[in-house]
Amino acid sequence: MPNDLLSDPARLRALHHSNLLKAHSQAQFGRIADLVRDMLDVPVAIVSIVSDTKQVFAGHRGLPAEWAALGGTPLSHSFCQHVVDHDTPLMVTDARLEPLLAQNLAIRDLDVIAYLGVPLHLPSGEVIGAVAAISPEPRAWDPLDLERLGRVAALADTEIAVRVSELKWRSLFEDMQEGFFIGEAIRDKSGRMIDWRYHDINPAFETLTGLLRHGSQGRTYRELVSDGEESIIDTFAAVLETGQPIVFEVFMAALGNRWFEGRARALDDNRFAVVFSDVNERKQRELQETERRQLLNHELAHRLKNTLAVVGAIVSQTLRNADDLDSARSTTMNRIKALATAHDLLISGHKDAGTVGAMIEASLAPHDDGSRLDIGGPVIPIGSEAALTLSLVIHELATNASKYGALSAPEGRVEIRWSVIEEREAGKALLAFSWTEHNGPPVSPPETSGFGSQLIEMGLSRSALAESRLDYHRDGLRCRIVAPLDELVSEAKV
Repeated sequence: MPNDLLSDPARLRALHHSNLLKAHSQAQFGRIADLVRDMLDVPVAIVSIVSDTKQVFAGHRGLPAEWAALGGTPLSHSFCQHVVDHDTPLMVTDARLEPLLAQNLAIRDLDVIAYLGVPLHLPSGEVIGAVAAISPEPRAWDPLDLERLGRVAALADTEIAVRVSELKWRSLFEDMQEGFFIGEAIRDKSGRMIDWRYHDINPAFETLTGLLRHGSQGRTYRELVSDGEESIIDTFAAVLETGQPIVFEVFMAALGNRWFEGRARALDDNRFAVVFSDVNERKQRELQETERRQLLNHELAHRLKNTLAVVGAIVSQTLRNADDLDSARSTTMNRIKALATAHDLLISGHKDAGTVGAMIEASLAPHDDGSRLDIGGPVIPIGSEAALTLSLVIHELATNASKYGALSAPEGRVEIRWSVIEEREAGKALLAFSWTEHNGPPVSPPETSGFGSQLIEMGLSRSALAESRLDYHRDGLRCRIVAPLDELVSEAKV
């Protein structure tokens, strides 16, 4: 009785994954069939891979031409299925006399009379087929015949293991997300590497570079990338010269302005293997982070310079108006503490939303002696991000006023107002902020626009309804900033 191995799901899955059902008429297995014919003196030998519906001749010798061309048969023409179903050798002297085989169509169509088959296995142990000796005449097989065929089956199992291993690595090669290729160096007369030829390209190569896989096979780097980065040739030349692997990064303008990172390793004096990936997103983040750090460093230097100027102005104004040294010391310390409080606000973008008035008063506290700043407006909530931006703007305005404007003159004063207005066409509420200086020294636009001026002119929003304007009146600087109120109240970045 059959052992049901033929249709066992686990066996069939393993057989499918081995890809051996596609391995018909392979040279390696053909040589094994030759060996069977020579060792057992039979006219026909096969290496058969058996599924639950058919057998495939991985190797064969002596089959009728029409069956050899087909490369296999349905199970109606298979003796090897019984070897698989029992996972044991099958020895048949005359199939016409065997109840198990007498109706098998291989007797009529392939002239199979005497049969000796030994099972074949995957490295994981599943039985997948048989190596068989066949004769069109009755033959009494002896134990030595079985022993010899068993040794050949062991060779076939080894070949199967090699093919499965190759398939495993080939599947990895095909499925890997990194690009891969083998390069063959092209040298000039002096022996210097000037190009390379592509071999063994995987699918990810095409995905990452945009170069067609099959169109790139056998062609050179200079052919495919006419304006390619020259330094990469020197990189791979160094791998061949030193024999040491190299990790590299390269920017390829000709391949869509992309960054690639990879590892190259020498295979011999003239060939090297490369595995690479697209790191464009990481490089863009790094470049953005570098730009951000540069901006922060610039802003820090600007802040420090302005802070020192403000401290100097505070000390100067305090000493000028103080009645005695003790009061001057106390007033100076209080104002510097207020300045520190304002700077805490400048760098704390994560604080809870406050109000426009509270933020303005905190930012201007170091400059307020009780008589020179006229601050007023309704209670308007403001999100932390918008508060930080407005605080920076006010800091710039106050610093400029202390250094060059109304707060640098004894009689100078500043009027600060804010209110809510409506933009009729859009039907949106807007915050309107104004800064008006009086009785200061004459002012005029700077010859160049510095960081502070640019910050003020950026305003509080990029909305089409927003505006930010600086006017240099003879009586003093005037600034007007308008921004959609809903953006300023939101915690989202404006």
